[in-house]
Amino acid sequence: MYAHTLSYDYSKYIGIIKNCKILHIKFYAEMLNIQLYFIYNVAGLKILYCNFNSREPFEYIVLKIICASIFPFTYFYFYILYYIITSFIFYINFFMLRFTTLYFLINHQFITITLHYAYEYLCYVKCSFQIFVAQVYLYLQV
Repeated sequence: MYAHTLSYDYSKYIGIIKNCKILHIKFYAEMLNIQLYFIYNVAGLKILYCNFNSREPFEYIVLKIICASIFPFTYFYFYILYYIITSFIFYINFFMLRFTTLYFLINHQFITITLHYAYEYLCYVKCSFQIFVAQVYLYLQV
């Protein structure tokens, strides 16, 4: 189970999805073995809730669903591209680990911090940025 060491509630993370993409979202979610809880309207926006049944950080799951439904190529090529991008970003973050650890330590007022917690924080920052980019891309597809 992915450790919940941050102040964020991964189980309630929401992805904003355009109406025309809902069927694609359901299809790719099934391919990823992700159970959809429900999709409903909130202030005119489609909100997607997923369960937490993967060892990956929840942001990765949401990112996979969003990207797999908006990029104009098959899921197989998307999967390869996804891991190339995330691996590249991971190596960048690895060299920035000491700076991120310091920021994490000061910002959250922790006395001690382990490498696992620092990496978890890196995952959150990385995936949040990727999801933001994906949502902007999705918005521009209207």
